[in-house]
Amino acid sequence: MNNILTFKNIENSNNYYLIEFEDSLVAVDPPRDAWRVIYYAESIGKNITHVLETHIHNDYLTGAFEIKERFQSTHVVPNEKVTFDHVVADESFTIESNQFKISAFHTPGHTYTHVSYKLFEHNTLVAVFSGGSVTSAGVGRTDLISEKDTPVLTKHQFESKNLFLTFDDNVHILPTHGQGSFCSVSSKPLPDYPTIESLKIDNTLLTVESMKEFERQLLDSLGAYPTYFGTTNAFNTGESRLIKDIKTPIVTTDLELLKDLTIIDTSIDKDFRVENSLKIPLSKTFSSYVGWVVSSETSMALVFEDSLFQQYNSENLTSIDNLELLEHDEISKALVALYRIGFEQIVYLVPLSQLKKTKVSTVTKDTYNNEEFYDIRELNEKSSSEEFTFDTLSRYYYQHKSLPNEFIKSNISNLSCGSGYRAGLISSILAPEIETKILKDTSIDFSKK
Repeated sequence: MNNILTFKNIENSNNYYLIEFEDSLVAVDPPRDAWRVIYYAESIGKNITHVLETHIHNDYLTGAFEIKERFQSTHVVPNEKVTFDHVVADESFTIESNQFKISAFHTPGHTYTHVSYKLFEHNTLVAVFSGGSVTSAGVGRTDLISEKDTPVLTKHQFESKNLFLTFDDNVHILPTHGQGSFCSVSSKPLPDYPTIESLKIDNTLLTVESMKEFERQLLDSLGAYPTYFGTTNAFNTGESRLIKDIKTPIVTTDLELLKDLTIIDTSIDKDFRVENSLKIPLSKTFSSYVGWVVSSETSMALVFEDSLFQQYNSENLTSIDNLELLEHDEISKALVALYRIGFEQIVYLVPLSQLKKTKVSTVTKDTYNNEEFYDIRELNEKSSSEEFTFDTLSRYYYQHKSLPNEFIKSNISNLSCGSGYRAGLISSILAPEIETKILKDTSIDFSKK
């Protein structure tokens, strides 16, 4: 494990890795903004000779193209139809050095062609890069391709997870989909880099012996996932471009330019929102929530709090030599998070002070007065019987730029969805039709009897 460097994208809870050989490096499942692995490689004077993909990612764009431009790396992918030069990760694939060896083995389930990679040190298996196969507390979800494919993929996932049970207890498992990822299935917080020994204790899906019981537990645990999932496939199979080639958004105070654009208010204060905007405050899940309600083809203007423009510099988007500047530039970080999932049509950036705000009516534990709230949490989160969930509402809006007539005509005036983040987003869509009130306290039990 001493030659494995771990990295994490907080925004989508995905892990990626560098394996260090004596004179080279190998990257595993890097994101589009692969700056940290590129920086590390250049700082120690080693080339990234290979980029390994465990699967064609449904939830983010690969960083292989950024790395390949820098190091002319070999791109290793499962047996998929891709339009770039590559090596297929089949059972005969290996990378070897004096001390280490990497090999691939098929672990279908999360996708049909999914592979995992074994890392050997002096012929002893020390780690497995499991991608979306076995994760810390479960396995990768099997319902991302289609409803028809789910039973078949679930059977594959059952067979694949059983392969991991043949490994020694001290073998480390290094998944791509970490705790909190929409692509993984987990029910409790656990370390992202477990061993087989700890997995046998913590990962109940790993040790289930019955296929039928595995299928029941897995499918019962699946929650909703963002609408944009699957739209990344074209990029990841070859229709790619580098981040430096994306047209940089323009900072403007000319509100006339915003006509016909989708405006997203990223300001933190949930008690106010910009009129005629979608309210999606900056957070570690910001880009995912954008992907819930708008498509990657949507032309957008992003509204940021004025103070954030002091640190903003578009050069930080691709400044590999000074990552600290990007870390302190919240606007550039938000743009990179959107670029990572394929959202490039950000036309303008607007200071918050230039736009009209409206107050959002919120209710907390102190101000709650036994009002009835419509619970739009997901079905597996709530005990109430409301038909509409955040998932169904956001997917409908994604497709139609409106909410279902049945929902609007019901004149719903009070919404709740956990912390108020998701309710605030749906409320901002409803704003032109109905003035809503948002419950922000999760400890209040308002569920319908």
